[in-house]
Amino acid sequence: MKARLFGKTLSLKPGLLRASYRQFIQSESHEVEIYADWIASYGYQRRLVVLDFIEGSLLTDIDANDASCSRLEFGQLLRRLTQLKMLRSADLLFVSTLLSYSFTKAFNAEESSWLLLMLSLLQQPHEVDSLLADIIGLNALLLSHKEHASFLQIFYQVCKAIPSSLFYEEYWQEELLMALRSMTDIAYKHEMAEQRRTIEKPS
Repeated sequence: MKARLFGKTLSLKPGLLRASYRQFIQSESHEVEIYADWIASYGYQRRLVVLDFIEGSLLTDIDANDASCSRLEFGQLLRRLTQLKMLRSADLLFVSTLLSYSFTKAFNAEESSWLLLMLSLLQQPHEVDSLLADIIGLNALLLSHKEHASFLQIFYQVCKAIPSSLFYEEYWQEELLMALRSMTDIAYKHEMAEQRRTIEKPS
């Protein structure tokens, strides 16, 4: 997914944006896939601009004399647009919250990496262990058990803040949170064991 999202990108030319709008109104893909396609096409830095363009185009199209769709179809597209705007809000909150912590930035300070993680979790929450490892990498080995537990608590909260409707299956969010609670419990037990060893260590 990383190679697809962060490969060569297109410029924000009006013709290309109009083509993206036509693809949007014809697409049956999940909203996460549509959002990821825009990132792949135009770059993650431009994802908000592209969504603003799609929204403006849809509202203009609705009022046009030669509208592209029926009223019923526009109703469905407006619901999809609402989901995409919700995804944008969740994306901004997820990334900005994680990067507001200095130790999280020490793992990985790249906005694109945390964005990739969130989009991947919406599609593959059962792979949370490996997805986190891809983002944090060897930096995780430098963490104390206390820091590990603290990070997982923060990560749990940002995942809990994602609307469940953005996951491919809504119940996936609860499964993700259960997995994170289990990981946090293990980290906490290691932290307690580390504290006991420190206390019991002869001076």
